[in-house]
Amino acid sequence: GPDATILAYGSEVAFALAAADTLAGEDIFVSVVNARFAKPIDEDMVRRAITRGTPVITVEDHLLEGGFGSAVLETANRLGLSTESIARLGLAPNHFYKHGARAGQLSEAGIDAAGIAAAVRRAIRVRPGASREPQPARRAPAGTAEPQGARAD
Repeated sequence: GPDATILAYGSEVAFALAAADTLAGEDIFVSVVNARFAKPIDEDMVRRAITRGTPVITVEDHLLEGGFGSAVLETANRLGLSTESIARLGLAPNHFYKHGARAGQLSEAGIDAAGIAAAVRRAIRVRPGASREPQPARRAPAGTAEPQGARAD
């Protein structure tokens, strides 16, 4: 199975897929799930991601407070699932992001491909109860986010 799962939607899906490609070159396999929308949250998507037992990283391109990552946490709590493995990426509240090109702002916020890849590396390294190194990557067929034989979310 995957070493981590990224839940993203909108424009962040492309960055998450690029991060997964980068990580595959480091023998870290990441499942990227296109959540399609923030609300209403897909409870089955949240359940599947968390019950894999690997880190779950949510990615959004707006404020974390009250956003997609918060909805994932609330859903996990409502379903009685542990939220310990969930990390949220997005815009920090009360932080002034410099005016400029969107690419620079996404980089500053850590929600571009490089920032997402770094968050996955951190999540894998600090995963509670981790007893193994990341498993070798399995390349997904072109145009998919899962390796052959794996269930697509």
